[in-house]
Amino acid sequence: MANTKKYLSHLLQNTGITPACSEEERAAADVIAKIFSDHGFAPEVQEFSASGMHKVVQAGLGVAVFVGAVLLGLGGALGGPAGIVGLLIAVAAAVLFVLERSGRPVLSNLGSGGLSQNVIAYHKATGPLASPRNRPVVVVAHYDSPRADLLSSEPFAAYRPLIVKLLPACMVAPAIFAIVRVLPLPDPAKVVLWVLAIVAALIPLANG
Repeated sequence: MANTKKYLSHLLQNTGITPACSEEERAAADVIAKIFSDHGFAPEVQEFSASGMHKVVQAGLGVAVFVGAVLLGLGGALGGPAGIVGLLIAVAAAVLFVLERSGRPVLSNLGSGGLSQNVIAYHKATGPLASPRNRPVVVVAHYDSPRADLLSSEPFAAYRPLIVKLLPACMVAPAIFAIVRVLPLPDPAKVVLWVLAIVAALIPLANG
């Protein structure tokens, strides 16, 4: 554990934050490969194409859901042009979010990809302590880190796990409330649905 903390401190001091597909991430990969080499491993830097558009799209959809939820009731309980626009935005954002989460991205594929890499180190089980029954051990760890944002700092960082957990439901809920508002419901019920849609959309907005 002490060595791990030492290496993490070394990475932070020499590379800082390391967003995926960035020069900082590549510098961190070179540092990690050198550390492996110094310890007798045979490191290999494996490059691959990646895209950071997924997080950008998710953030944009979160903001769109909130805007749609707010517009729902601006035309009054009975709706209006603003309400119709809000309905369309909320439903479209929810559908696109579900497609992104289910592995059928629409917007994420529009962005250009970048170059990222994995650092792979092999250590052969040889020497006087080696046993024929030795089994391969695979250790996996991320060394990329996102850029600083509101949810990365205290006291907000403690709420990030909860926001991530609630995000899928809160992305879809405003669209459901918007569709239900189209039904012939009493005006007070439509106002309540509007408020619920805005409250639910606060989670995607915070994530965005």
